[in-house]
Amino acid sequence: VIITSPDQCDTICANIVREFDGMITDYYDPEDVKKGHIVSVNRQEEEVRFPIMSISVAIINTRQREISNPIQLGEIAAELKHYAKSRPGSVCISEKRQNGYKPGPGETIIRSPGNN
Repeated sequence: VIITSPDQCDTICANIVREFDGMITDYYDPEDVKKGHIVSVNRQEEEVRFPIMSISVAIINTRQREISNPIQLGEIAAELKHYAKSRPGSVCISEKRQNGYKPGPGETIIRSPGNN
């Protein structure tokens, strides 16, 4: 959790994504990085492919939307996390809904170079 001013959110998020994507491949075999995934065997002895790890960051602007309690904040964060995980690669998702308006979550997707 990072608490900051709204004007700093995108910069902080872009830095998190860039730093994460810049270092995560150091933990993988170069051949796996080249393929974009690792191959493993699950508990059922089935071969499974897993993509190179990515990071998802959710931004909730409490100046834009009134939060009445910590449970509501957690629920919004869970929705954004679910949406972010449906996107490929490392992403930053911003909460765009305002009080009284309930479309699906809006998004600001910030990708690091090379993860487009």
